[in-house]
Amino acid sequence: MGTSGGFRPETGPSGLIEAERAFWLAQGMARVAGLRLARAAGAGLLSRRALADMVGRCQTCAFATECQHWLAVPRTGAPPDFCAIRPDILALVDRQGSTDAM
Repeated sequence: MGTSGGFRPETGPSGLIEAERAFWLAQGMARVAGLRLARAAGAGLLSRRALADMVGRCQTCAFATECQHWLAVPRTGAPPDFCAIRPDILALVDRQGSTDAM
């Protein structure tokens, strides 16, 4: 029982996971789908605000540990159904594909 107040070790007192960890989880889920968030932002497909919103949803997601375990196995394709930013990633992949085809 090394945690106080019943919090999991990866969360703070507010129940949020660390912002840096949330950022890397978001990056990992995007990479699985063949998307690079920095490139998407550079191409104008993703605003800073939208990226911050995605990371914020990862930060408050109850599945951070599951996400980390899921990402530990090399794979490609869509993020898992439990992923809080799955719809955003899939929409970015579609937009990226549209711009690549132009």
